[in-house]
Amino acid sequence: MKVLFVCKSNVGRSQMAEVIFNKLSTNHSAISVGLYPRNWENQKINTAENIIKCMDEIGFDLRDKISKKITEEMVNSSDKIIIIGEKENWPEYLINYDIEYWEIPDAGGTDLDFHKKTRDQITNKVKKLIKRIK
Repeated sequence: MKVLFVCKSNVGRSQMAEVIFNKLSTNHSAISVGLYPRNWENQKINTAENIIKCMDEIGFDLRDKISKKITEEMVNSSDKIIIIGEKENWPEYLINYDIEYWEIPDAGGTDLDFHKKTRDQITNKVKKLIKRIK
């Protein structure tokens, strides 16, 4: 199964979910994208200090991860789509898909502790997802 994790900018939540999922799952794979990466698009997320720090703590180096914008082709090639965060301003083509929503607030502009809580919420949800799809 191929999982597509989507958040607003593909800098924090979806990137965390992708690397955690790919580390913990032995039979499935994931990629991550953002709805509106804006100035992050096609850029390394290595300047997102709190994201880098909180993921370093659990052994994941995200410095070389690149923010990508969602495309219809990415959606079409995925078996499961998980949107992390807000339910507004989605591309119209997503309306026709069975999407799972994870209500996890955007940690952008918050402190390291908030990022750690976000990471831990994502980790718990990823573990539950892997159990469901085994």
